[in-house]
Amino acid sequence: MSSIIWDNDNLIQKAGDNVEYLGHVKYDQNAKEFVLWLKDARSLFGSGNGFVRGDAFPTMRLAKSGVIKASSVRIVHHLWLTGLKDRGQHVSKAIADIEDSKPLTESTFEDEMDRMRTQLGKAANKQVRMFWAGLSLGVFGAIVGIAGLWVAIMR
Repeated sequence: MSSIIWDNDNLIQKAGDNVEYLGHVKYDQNAKEFVLWLKDARSLFGSGNGFVRGDAFPTMRLAKSGVIKASSVRIVHHLWLTGLKDRGQHVSKAIADIEDSKPLTESTFEDEMDRMRTQLGKAANKQVRMFWAGLSLGVFGAIVGIAGLWVAIMR
C-alpha cells in the first residue's frame, strides 16, 4: 500500500519504509491558478531531475482535495514505485494496487506524525519495561551472590 501525505503545500509519497518528496502546489500568477509541480526524480520527462507541471486547480482547497485523483500524481507516483522495485525494494503490492486502479490513500502530515508518535511511545514503554526487568534481575542476582558469599563465610 502506498500513500500521499500533505506537508503544508508539499506532497510526500510513501510506500513501506520508503518516503520521498513528490512535489508541491504553487500559485501561478500568469495562469491565475494553483499548479501542481511534480519532482521528476528519474529524469524521464527531460527535466534533468527538476520539476514537471502537473494538474492545475482554481483554488488551493480544490487542489488539496483533488490531488489524490490527479492523473499526473498517479503517473509520477507509479514511476517512483517502479523505480523502487527496480532497486530491489518490496513494493509489488503498492504497484499492483495502482495498476488495478485502487485509490491511493491520503493523509495529512499531522496524521502521519501522530501515528509515528504512537508507535514511538509504544516502543519507549517497552524499553522502560525491559530496563526495569533487567534491573530487577540484576539486583536479584546481586542479592543471591551476597547471600551465597555470606553462607560461605559463616561456614
